[in-house]
Amino acid sequence: MGIIIISCKKEAEVGPRNIVLANGINIHYQNSAGEDLLSPSTPDIIAYGGIHVFNLINGQKTERRMNPEIIYRYDKYFLSLGLPDGEMDTTLLQLTNADMDTVVSIGYVEGGGTVRITKKVWYNGVLKYTYPTWDTITIVK
Repeated sequence: MGIIIISCKKEAEVGPRNIVLANGINIHYQNSAGEDLLSPSTPDIIAYGGIHVFNLINGQKTERRMNPEIIYRYDKYFLSLGLPDGEMDTTLLQLTNADMDTVVSIGYVEGGGTVRITKKVWYNGVLKYTYPTWDTITIVK
């Protein structure tokens, strides 16, 4: 004697998907000789474990719990940095014990939060990114 279970379930209808663009920027670091400072094969690299990210909120520096991701694309390594959604937010990047950089960004949110776009990014006071160009910038250290 056996048990047979049959179930007929109509597949749920799938409507158009909302596109979610995350606020962020991908930063390529290189030295003056053009060497990739995030590449494991480069001497004097920026060590991943030494990178710390802080949000600056009401003058208070709060370290993020998650480190940024290092990604490889376009034959380069990038620090993939998520940015806040606010009108003008400040993120601090500590790349080494002696090196603290400031990233100021303007984000845009619409559709109940389903669309998040980074509109502008200043790196140490210099405008480096304006939407809709590619989400990558190069910083020479």
